[in-house]
Amino acid sequence: MKEKELLTIGNFSEYTKLNRSTLIYYDESGLFSPVERRSNGYRYYAPEQISTVNLVTYLQQFGIPLKKISEIMQCKSPEKTIKLLQEQKNSLLDKIEQTKYLFKVLNEFLIGMQEGLAADENRISVQHVEQRAIKLGLVNDFSKHQPFLEPFRKFCDENDGSVLYPIGGYFDSMSDFLKHPSEPDRFFAMDPDGPHIMSEGYYLVGYTRGYYSQTNDLPQRIEKYALENNIVFDAPVYNVFLLNELSGVDFDKYLLQVSARIKTPEA
Repeated sequence: MKEKELLTIGNFSEYTKLNRSTLIYYDESGLFSPVERRSNGYRYYAPEQISTVNLVTYLQQFGIPLKKISEIMQCKSPEKTIKLLQEQKNSLLDKIEQTKYLFKVLNEFLIGMQEGLAADENRISVQHVEQRAIKLGLVNDFSKHQPFLEPFRKFCDENDGSVLYPIGGYFDSMSDFLKHPSEPDRFFAMDPDGPHIMSEGYYLVGYTRGYYSQTNDLPQRIEKYALENNIVFDAPVYNVFLLNELSGVDFDKYLLQVSARIKTPEA
C-alpha cells in the first residue's frame, strides 16, 4: 500500500475516536494491529482498518469481553459472529430483567422510607389506602413457641424471589393482632408483581419505634382509639417497618407502621 494512503496512529485515533493508549493496547495484546510497524516504532494503519476496529468497539459496547472479541477477530465468519451475538443478546435480556427487578425493589424501599419520614408517628388516624399487590406467605406456626426468626426464615426460604422486597407481618383480624402482636399469622412481601392484594379502602394507621416484632403499646392505643371513635375493624391488619437498617443504625429507632382495615371512614 502506498505510504500516502496510510494513517499515522494520531490520524487513526482522530478517525476512530479511540485514544492512542487504547490502540497501542490493542496492538500489544494481539487484538488489533496496524498494517505496518516501522523500525522506529511508529504504527501505520490502512483506511479500511477503521471499519475493522469499529467492530471491536461495537462488540465491546455490547458487553462482550475482549477475550471473546479477540477469538472472533482471529477467525471471523458469519456463523461465529451470529453465535457470539446471540449469546450476548440472551445475556443482555437476563440483565434487563434483573435491572427491572432491582429497580422495583429499590422503589418499594424509597416509597416506604419517604412515607416514614412524612408520618406523624405520635398520631393514630384514619387513612385511605390505594390497592396494591403483595405476596403472602404460608400460615406461620408459633404453636411450639418458636422464636420469631424461625417462621421468618421459613418465609424467606419459600419466597426466594420476593425476599429482597420489604417484608411485613399480616394478621387475619384485629383480634389476632391484639392477642399476639409479635406473631403475625403470615408474613408478606411488598412485591408489586405478587399474586395477592392489599385492598383499597380505609385503614386505621398508627406508628411506634422499636426493633423487629416489637409493637410496644401500639395495639392498645389503636384499640382504645377505635372504641372511643366507634370504629369497626374489617380485617386484615398489616405491619411493616418503614424505617429500618437501611435508614439508621439504632435498632430502637426502627419505625413500625400498623394499618388495620376498617368498615367506615367516620371517626
